[in-house]
Amino acid sequence: MRSLRETPVLANRVQALISAFMTHAIRSGLRADGQNPAKHLPRHKEIGRTRFLSGEEIGRLGNALQAAERGTWTDKDGKALPRAPWQSIAAIRLLALTGCRRNEILDLRWAEVDLARGVLLLQDTKSGRSVRPLNGTARKIVESLKRGSPDERVLPGTKGRRHEVKYAWETIRRVAELKAVRLHDLRHTLASRSQHEGHSLLTTGSLLGHKNLATTQKYAHLVDDPIKQAADRLGADIGALLEGSSTAVVPIGAARGQKRGSPRAK
Repeated sequence: MRSLRETPVLANRVQALISAFMTHAIRSGLRADGQNPAKHLPRHKEIGRTRFLSGEEIGRLGNALQAAERGTWTDKDGKALPRAPWQSIAAIRLLALTGCRRNEILDLRWAEVDLARGVLLLQDTKSGRSVRPLNGTARKIVESLKRGSPDERVLPGTKGRRHEVKYAWETIRRVAELKAVRLHDLRHTLASRSQHEGHSLLTTGSLLGHKNLATTQKYAHLVDDPIKQAADRLGADIGALLEGSSTAVVPIGAARGQKRGSPRAK
């Protein structure tokens, strides 16, 4: 069994939990103010982890999603599995197609969906208010869903709660034979394919909703700008792979060179 020193993520979580307990004790008058022994402990350095899916892996994921949707899938022993919730199927596809974070999709409200302009107007993200282009493939998924009131979630859970996708994801991931792949890795996948196509770091960052993305007052400009065009190309690319079709991704630089097709004048 590994010690906490060997697992920095777990160690930091335990430290945060102890600190929260101590803070609660101080607020409750059980400890003197300023007596939180965990507050000033140094955090353990965590090693970053970046994992993205190859085209072949995206295809396997697509096959597993289709089988889960139809209820025609089985476990490793050949036992039939129940059909996965439609919310989970839609959530995983939208995560792969948009590069959004899990909470951004699961907490998405209809008031934040602008199908006419093809954008998501996210009000509460890790980096604040954010506008994300909704590519054509992802838009079709949203359009297929029953629209609720503005305050209702696009992917509603039961009894007003948020739908939880992690249970279906674990089964789908195993059926697709995607070892050690997290839902967040779908976000990395879109970013990696964006870079493979030759998009700039600014464009890729904007697709992912990084802090340098324009504020919601400028979302109308996404309709025709390069970020929206990049989102459409990526959506078609990943959507085709999810449906079992192969696509040839040509880097933008190479495509431009082919388009010119004329030798440089001497």
